[in-house]
Amino acid sequence: MFKFKQFTILQDKCAMKVGTDSVLLGAYCDVAKAKQVLDVGTGTGILALMICQRNLTAKVTAIEIDHEATFQAIENIKNSPYNNRITVLHDNFFSYTVIDYKYDLIISNPPYFENTFSISNSKRSIARGGESFTSYLFFKKCISLLNEDGLITIIIPYNLSNSWIESGYKFGLKLYSALTVYSKPNLPKRSILTFGFSSETVYQDSLTIMINNKYSEKYKELTKEFYLY
Repeated sequence: MFKFKQFTILQDKCAMKVGTDSVLLGAYCDVAKAKQVLDVGTGTGILALMICQRNLTAKVTAIEIDHEATFQAIENIKNSPYNNRITVLHDNFFSYTVIDYKYDLIISNPPYFENTFSISNSKRSIARGGESFTSYLFFKKCISLLNEDGLITIIIPYNLSNSWIESGYKFGLKLYSALTVYSKPNLPKRSILTFGFSSETVYQDSLTIMINNKYSEKYKELTKEFYLY
């Protein structure tokens, strides 16, 4: 069961549920120096809420294109201790603009259906961005919203890592860190990648979620602040 320190997240009014990908991304991304955070495709608001629990001063803009998901995110955030630090926008990320500031951190669990297969659920297709959401377009938009020393952190399928890294390089983004996530030993499933405009070395690490049909100690340690059980 997923629960924050002071409240439980609701996820019954839309098609988007709290999944392991979001939990991993929210628990792993570097939020220490982030004052302004952009959560792209917030869904139920899970990532925005996790960021605010981990960083006591950060302000988060949470963008969601799906109407029902936006409503659910608003409800979750309204009932949380962080409602004064999170702004939920029902908007298309690619048309979103900000004038007064840029972001220190952009996080996203982006659509990863590029050139693979179509999405049968129309609402999920809209929320995921469908065929219009590509790594190239994502990074192109991100660099217009990111501070010079800001970071972009995403979680994607392991087999798409190289193509996303190459797309980032086209816009002058360098890889800061790469966490390979194994669903079980010897089975890589996800990559959590962090990009920025300058980097001397790339930090690489790995995490296995399940070992011998039990959650690994490393996974439990990373996510312990967010799970009730």
